[in-house]
Amino acid sequence: MFAGQLIAEQSSYNEDLNYIWLVDASASPEAIRPLDQNAPKGGFNSNFQGRAPWWSPDGKWVAFESNRLVPGTEGYAIYIQDSAGASAPMQVLDTRWSGNHAKWFPSGTELVVSVLQVPGIFPSLPILPPNVPLRGIASLDVSAFVGNARS
Repeated sequence: MFAGQLIAEQSSYNEDLNYIWLVDASASPEAIRPLDQNAPKGGFNSNFQGRAPWWSPDGKWVAFESNRLVPGTEGYAIYIQDSAGASAPMQVLDTRWSGNHAKWFPSGTELVVSVLQVPGIFPSLPILPPNVPLRGIASLDVSAFVGNARS
């Protein structure tokens, strides 16, 4: 699994144009497809943008960050999606926190995420005093999303 984009459609890399891609190495040749089964395989649709994917410990879920709700901004939300990409991703953190780099706890029911200390204060809007940290670490209980009702 990786985040990336088709290089044939632009002259330079832009992480805001990434999809999450899955690689089936058991096929010959390897098969690559977007995580979300509804994502177009050619071109880019911001409704499927995602980056920094991470597998859950049981392999059933993928956590990732995306600015699909506000494309081209620093307003990243955290999503989780079933690893088959059959169901729509579920947003588990609001864009105001600009969450990124979600990683699963070993329990498989919590995420650790980098978030803004003050919601909505993005790095491009430096209104905090220089000695106040802009980002911090948060844990998110996602058991309601990955429990028996969804698995």
